[in-house]
Amino acid sequence: MTEVQVKRYNFVAMLLHWAIFLLLIYAIYLGWSTESLPKEKVREVMQIHKSVGLTILLLSLFRLAWRIMNPPPPLPPMPRRDQIIMAATHHSLYLLMIGIPLIGWVMISSSSFKFPTKFWGTFEIPLLPLTGMETVHHVTEFLHSKLVWVGIVLVALHFAAALKHQFVDKDNLIKRMLPF
Repeated sequence: MTEVQVKRYNFVAMLLHWAIFLLLIYAIYLGWSTESLPKEKVREVMQIHKSVGLTILLLSLFRLAWRIMNPPPPLPPMPRRDQIIMAATHHSLYLLMIGIPLIGWVMISSSSFKFPTKFWGTFEIPLLPLTGMETVHHVTEFLHSKLVWVGIVLVALHFAAALKHQFVDKDNLIKRMLPF
């Protein structure tokens, strides 16, 4: 069987893809690590977690704009079912990369326990005027944590699909996003 030639994403798209992926892993690690930290360290780690989340939000918005202005390379031939699953997964990942940080912002804004969000220690991000809305806080806290799990499942599906295309379908789809 001859190797299928696949056009690749441009450098900016690849850089954003892998940077956001690494930041997502770091944000999850930071969020989960607070459960085992002493109380005096939680605030420091959460400050970093919030900065990482805001960075993911900003990079995801930039990535979405970049994708609109620089459409992805054409897909190799594949069943319509695979195209639909791929599109649904990508759209869902974008919604989560933008939605989870926004939900986090609403969550900390509605909490009774306040401490400022300093974006990478530089300037303060204002809170929304939701102080003390405990029901909003509990709902957004639930959504924030559960949507992270949805994101983990979608990333695993995305990775498994890339491997399937590379090693089963042999259509070199995975090479579109690899920088080497």
